[in-house]
Amino acid sequence: MVLIVVLSVLPGVAAAATRTGGTVVVGAGETVDEDLQAFGGTVVVRGTVNGDLQAFGGSVVVEGTVTGDVEATAGSVQILGEVGGDVTAAGGAVDIGDGAQIDGALEAGAGSIAVDGTVLGDARLGADTIRLGDDARIGGDLTYDGDLVRADGAVVDGAVTLDEGMNVGANEDFAIPGAVFTVYGVFVALLETPDRKSVV
Repeated sequence: MVLIVVLSVLPGVAAAATRTGGTVVVGAGETVDEDLQAFGGTVVVRGTVNGDLQAFGGSVVVEGTVTGDVEATAGSVQILGEVGGDVTAAGGAVDIGDGAQIDGALEAGAGSIAVDGTVLGDARLGADTIRLGDDARIGGDLTYDGDLVRADGAVVDGAVTLDEGMNVGANEDFAIPGAVFTVYGVFVALLETPDRKSVV
């Protein structure tokens, strides 16, 4: 019942494979040959998603490959593998790890953003702190709002522009009502809590 309530408020669920749980994992060597929507306390992609990934959870980690776009809303979003399309992320922290590659654009809104990998397209970043590491490379323009810390080795092929007050983050089509956080939390707790006899 709770699962039905959660999924019913999310757009486009029927158009993609859906996985839910305390921990949702696409295992190493596993391939999902369609778009995937994942909802969990932790969402981890170690294998391959041949399509788009939409993820919502406490933490979202892409260690493997997503051939399409990634759209993630989480307390922590980490891209450590390869994304063939765009990445749109909203969370407390967004990290594009060393060795990661995004073939499209990156748009992120967070408390902190760290880029140590490669973004072949444009990057639009809004955060209190934005860090470009020594191995960071942005192939297009960088538009940002926040405190930018740029290492000497960081490369931006296009223009670097400060745009105060710009809107970045998850697409409004994937907006999740605040009540879902509460309802989904109850659902996960029910799944993970073992049966206990009542003690009077």
